[in-house]
Amino acid sequence: LAHTGGEDQYPGSTLFGYGESAKAGVDMLDLNVLLPADGVLVVQHDDSVDRLTNGTGKIADMTYAELKTLDNAYWFTANGVGTGHPDAAYVYRGIRTGAKPPPAAYSADDFAIPRFSDLVTRFPGFTLNIEIEGNGAPGTAAATELAKELKDLHREDASVVTSFDDATVD
Repeated sequence: LAHTGGEDQYPGSTLFGYGESAKAGVDMLDLNVLLPADGVLVVQHDDSVDRLTNGTGKIADMTYAELKTLDNAYWFTANGVGTGHPDAAYVYRGIRTGAKPPPAAYSADDFAIPRFSDLVTRFPGFTLNIEIEGNGAPGTAAATELAKELKDLHREDASVVTSFDDATVD
């Protein structure tokens, strides 16, 4: 199991990170899901884009179209996520925007914030460990959408779903 796609070795919550973790031998994908303003369930650890991307703001206030344009590996260095390093330390910065070519077998889209359905489609043979982020109405809305997508994608029996909020789990 690699937390959010191997966040210490690869940009977390990216299809690239999940792909590299899968190649490294994980047998379960660990992820967090949130619901942006337009209701498209996304995979992202934080409730804002500030720490990982070249953007700012809360995921709940953005649409998936807005989220997809962001570079989700922007602040990633060989030692994990952090600010204040020389530009050259950000090893994957610019792949999402086309300023740098992606690694072999990957595309610029693999460095974006992915939709939940994209992750499930890309990695059909993996058990999923899913944490629903948020509580109250946002958490309930994300849980409802997750349940629908798990059923539509036939992944109910291959997923573990958790939340820090008991009402969201209920």
